[in-house]
Amino acid sequence: DIELAQRLVHTVKGVSGTIGAQELHVSAGELEASIQHGYHLEIEGLLNVFDNALIKVLNSLKGLARVKGESVKGKLKSERADPKKLLALLSKLAPYVQKRKPKQCNSAMEEIVDLSWPDEYAPDLTNLGRLIESYKFKDAQEILESIISKLKAEDGIHA
Repeated sequence: DIELAQRLVHTVKGVSGTIGAQELHVSAGELEASIQHGYHLEIEGLLNVFDNALIKVLNSLKGLARVKGESVKGKLKSERADPKKLLALLSKLAPYVQKRKPKQCNSAMEEIVDLSWPDEYAPDLTNLGRLIESYKFKDAQEILESIISKLKAEDGIHA
């Protein structure tokens, strides 16, 4: 079903471009063009390139699937982090949230989620992670600033 194949690869091209999966985006575009123009001899090779790029993206998303839905409070890690470390990690995250950079935000959030935090911060950190995953950067910015303010107040640092 050529029409269905073209529509599906077009969808993958759009989504991969949106999430920054450049290799998949390019290979989907090449495959889509080949389908549109009837270059059926090229399709098998392009399908292999597309398949490899798609597998890379899916494998990278497996790590996010494990993090998604887990509460920060529920993570039992051996290292109990102190509020100063949380402040440093959140300060690292802040410019990525402000500039709406999902890839960098997710990377910074992985560092945060991998540590065990005091119960008072866990709900806010969980919400922050969910908002970033949902691309709600404006709301994430508000929670981020609130957590940073609390941490600075506890530590006697003035904003």
